[in-house]
Amino acid sequence: MNEKEKIREAALKLLDYQDRTSSELRDKLIKKGFSDDAVDEVVSSYEESGLVNDERYARLYAQSKLSAGKGSRWIKQKLREKGISPEITENALEELKDSESIEDESVLCLRKALSICGLADRFEVDEYGEIVSALYDPYDTYSLTFADGSAAAGSDTALLRENDHEPVDYFSRKIRPGETDRNIIRKEREKAKASLTRRLISAGFPAGTVFETVRRIAAL
Repeated sequence: MNEKEKIREAALKLLDYQDRTSSELRDKLIKKGFSDDAVDEVVSSYEESGLVNDERYARLYAQSKLSAGKGSRWIKQKLREKGISPEITENALEELKDSESIEDESVLCLRKALSICGLADRFEVDEYGEIVSALYDPYDTYSLTFADGSAAAGSDTALLRENDHEPVDYFSRKIRPGETDRNIIRKEREKAKASLTRRLISAGFPAGTVFETVRRIAAL
């Protein structure tokens, strides 16, 4: 078995384990001790046959990570580390956006924020980007109790629109009960907002989207 045959065999084993970018596959094969030129030739032949396809990889990766709550900035960084060109990544994200196979990033960011804040069991984000809330009456499994005390009997899917519920004031949760010092209250609220902002930025969401999301959480 000559070197190219050995490279093909090794490459197929790597691809059988998981899909890889052309850069990842090339690096893995070179680390196994194969010559650069022979590896490049084999990888190029796999790209031509479609066995290795960076466009497909970027699209599927982006779709998976967006659905998991990661932002486009995070995805761009990870795909760059995997050797995917910025142009291919941008095209993949645009294609997903145009196809409506994933939700708007602002919706994903808002859902991520609700999860971080521990509010995901109380609030949801609908397909229009509105925050909705279903508050169940613990004494009646067949009705919903709303913030004004009214009930929607016989329904388990009734929803409340944003700002149509008792205030949550999530960012004041760590302020000592009865605290009246406005400076302390303001500092604690700003500290909580900054913490959520950092976590959303770290998840890869654009700054503008994050700031708007934090504003909406503060309005709950």
